[in-house]
Amino acid sequence: MISFFRKIRQKLLSENRVTRYLAYAVGEILLVVIGILIALQVNTWNENRKKLAVSRETIVNLKAELEEANVELERAYHFNRENRRLSQEFIDGEISLDSLRLAPHKVFSYTGFAQITLNLPILERELSSDKSIQGKEELIHQLRTVQNEYNSIVSIISNMERLWSNQVAPYYTKTNTMVVYNQFLNKKEIELEFLLPILEDQEYKNLVAAINSFSFQLVDKMKSLNENLSITISYLESEKH
Repeated sequence: MISFFRKIRQKLLSENRVTRYLAYAVGEILLVVIGILIALQVNTWNENRKKLAVSRETIVNLKAELEEANVELERAYHFNRENRRLSQEFIDGEISLDSLRLAPHKVFSYTGFAQITLNLPILERELSSDKSIQGKEELIHQLRTVQNEYNSIVSIISNMERLWSNQVAPYYTKTNTMVVYNQFLNKKEIELEFLLPILEDQEYKNLVAAINSFSFQLVDKMKSLNENLSITISYLESEKH
């Protein structure tokens, strides 16, 4: 093809037909430019097609990641909500000794809470500059809401852990209750009589109230995160098609 064009140019020059040669040269340049533009367009189309395929795959994987996180969240949410209810009943004086004799292990629920660690690598990547899903600002906003709420939960649990380590655990040790707590952790039978002294202790009630205050924040944040995860999962489901 190149030799063909070269022969045409040589013929025009040998015949001293400068005007036609210039017209031909311009035409040849236009052909080259058009060829380059077509090649660029094809390349751009291919790149966009690849990005779209990656975006769709990421949406599927992100949905699975958030569904798994939501299962873990719901487990912790129901556990913490129940502990919050029990501790509030104790603080309000609504727990009878007869009911505790049937289930003495509930005493340790008053200062208990469920930790949670969600594995969200895809979400974190999509909120960075290395994201794969393009042109979904609504989704990015929703993912950022999920991330912020999860960070708030982590912060609340961190405060609860410090309270437990710095005050609750030393109290159990000081009152010789740690042995009974260890039996509780190992799912051994425990007698309520060993726990009666702390149930009447104002210091213990204050510790339960402190944990309970954090539990209110924790449960509310977990409920909100659960709702936002469900919204995000529904959005991703609609974007799969």
